[in-house]
Amino acid sequence: MLFILFNWLYIFITTYLTGFGILCALKKAFGWTPRRISTCVMTGLVALTAYAQWFSLFYRVNAEANLILIAVDLLIAVILRKQLLRFTGDALGEMGSGKKTAVFLLILVCAYFTSRGSYISDTNLYHAQCIRWLEEYGILKGLANIQSRAAYNSSSFCLSALFSMKYIFGQSMHALQGFTALLLGTVCLDIGNIFRRKKPLLSDFVRLGAIYYLSLLHREIMSPSSDFAVMLTLFYIVIAWLDLLEREETSTVPYALLCVAGVYTVTLKLTAGLILILVIKPVVMLVKEKKWKEIATYLLLGLLIITPYLIRNVVISGWLIYPLSALDLFDVDWKVPAQLVDADSYQIRIWGKGIHDYELYGGVTKWWPNWFRTILSSTEKGLILADAAALLLLG
Repeated sequence: MLFILFNWLYIFITTYLTGFGILCALKKAFGWTPRRISTCVMTGLVALTAYAQWFSLFYRVNAEANLILIAVDLLIAVILRKQLLRFTGDALGEMGSGKKTAVFLLILVCAYFTSRGSYISDTNLYHAQCIRWLEEYGILKGLANIQSRAAYNSSSFCLSALFSMKYIFGQSMHALQGFTALLLGTVCLDIGNIFRRKKPLLSDFVRLGAIYYLSLLHREIMSPSSDFAVMLTLFYIVIAWLDLLEREETSTVPYALLCVAGVYTVTLKLTAGLILILVIKPVVMLVKEKKWKEIATYLLLGLLIITPYLIRNVVISGWLIYPLSALDLFDVDWKVPAQLVDADSYQIRIWGKGIHDYELYGGVTKWWPNWFRTILSSTEKGLILADAAALLLLG
């Protein structure tokens, strides 16, 4: 548990400094100032994931990548020391003693569960192996032909490799997921504002959903699972977006940055693509105000995040987007055969519907009852039925 806390301290310092440096540059360019430490940390997580992906294209993601990161962060700390100290002091000053105590206890609880529990089956199957490949070699051409699930290529594995610190502890820590859960948990603590406001807001209900999700992960949070990574990030984005709407934020910058974070979630897992619908709001705002410089900046940030992911896809599997055989753009020797790609795509679709017998696959009326009956817990069934009842009443 002490090793976990040491690892988290390093993750916090590097993500905070990296995120603070990026947001300071954006503040100078567009005049928007972040209000919370969590905003800097999330910005740092997104940026360092892109960094780890780019680094993996040329070398292993290990101590060398961290030495460069430390040098850059030291430079940020020296150059921006006055702004950094002022921002940190103001952010901590806004936190009451009660919230500071809650954050401290949350750190201990999250560290406790991250240090014990069990891996999910996919971690034993390919998550840990993909991270080890990154630690030892970086990217390997055609790796998907050895282990087909390596073609899923979640960027979360690159970030996990960056922070695994095997060269210090003798084994990969796999503690990043717990840190991300801790970050989301600190954001959820703001649900206590209900008592001050004496009324709930929409963001409070999403925080309740996030708290419920975190409670489900406590036994398996040590797993470096892309499923966990994308859900934790999506909860953060939705909560932050609703917070902006509820305080009637007029600047386009925070909305646009959350959309950039949405691009990041796609690199964690392709199924998160629907979150990009959020792009509509800042695009409309920016076009109306004719802020072409900002549009170009956010497009560039999105490209810096998505480009290494797409390059890694091609190098690992030969396909730009795996498992989408319809987008056949590259004729390389190491390409996974299209028949295997289609078979993998089919298996993903049916397993996602809770079907383990291929004969049950069909229309919604065929697979949905089986999914509802066999996959969901009693609580989850109750929540779906409550949603359906609410829609009927509101409709």
